[in-house]
Amino acid sequence: MGSSMKLTMVEIVGLAAILLAPFVSFFVPYEYKDLLVAGDVSVTEAVNVFIMISFSLFILSKRFFSNIVLFFSKGGYYKSVDINYFYFVDGSVLTRTRYDFLSDWKGGGELPLEDLVWHKKIDSADLLYRMYGRGDFLERNVSSGQQTISPVLRQETQDESGNYLYTWQPTVSPPLRKKEMISYVVEILADKTEVSAFSEEGTKLGFGLKSNAVVAKLTAYAPFGFKFVLVGPKVTLRYAGTLEEVPRNEGDRPIVNVSPDGSIVEVEIQRPSVNYRYWIHYRFEKVSTL
Repeated sequence: MGSSMKLTMVEIVGLAAILLAPFVSFFVPYEYKDLLVAGDVSVTEAVNVFIMISFSLFILSKRFFSNIVLFFSKGGYYKSVDINYFYFVDGSVLTRTRYDFLSDWKGGGELPLEDLVWHKKIDSADLLYRMYGRGDFLERNVSSGQQTISPVLRQETQDESGNYLYTWQPTVSPPLRKKEMISYVVEILADKTEVSAFSEEGTKLGFGLKSNAVVAKLTAYAPFGFKFVLVGPKVTLRYAGTLEEVPRNEGDRPIVNVSPDGSIVEVEIQRPSVNYRYWIHYRFEKVSTL
């Protein structure tokens, strides 16, 4: 939830301009105030002030109104998606993803579809759901009684490159009420599927969503004694089914950060595109030690 509440630098400046303006006015010398009252202000100065205030209001209202549109939309959506990849030296990887989901105006027992792409086949026993919490979004009440969440496999296919694509439908019991908030965690253990990450050619990591999200953040941790090396473009966008690369929209700008020691890669995307996959080409290099 926390990542969805972050403000960009432009939003911080806009908010500061609006909130601090009344306090700054107390420190304006009286001779300038007299000029303002008398109207002795140039057109350029007045236009500059108007543009600054209008721009600040626009930046802040853009996020506010987009959230209002999402809330009153027909479908449910993720308020935040927090994805974590933990890599091991044998090429295995553990993914742990937390979804904060707000149901639609009908509720129901089905959560958004999920899909997964791996280079090798994954056993269904390596997929685990954990209920983190649930409650009414409007009243902030936590529901009582036994709660379960489980996936139902919808599709398993293999493309020409040997990649496996899985699609499944998570279900929750008891069903969600209208506009109910639910948080759940999905853990997937992929045994030795990322061995090629230790080669010169490297491999890909990424994620895709089947439903709208306010924000999605991926954090990947290199195995002990290794560091990430990004290859080529930092992030590419691909069709979910074919993995064919497609151009991103102008507003679709993932923020990519690599820690100074290369052990962590972070990718954050505001309102990621639905039914696409964000991919990063990378490889692991061994960390030199004294």
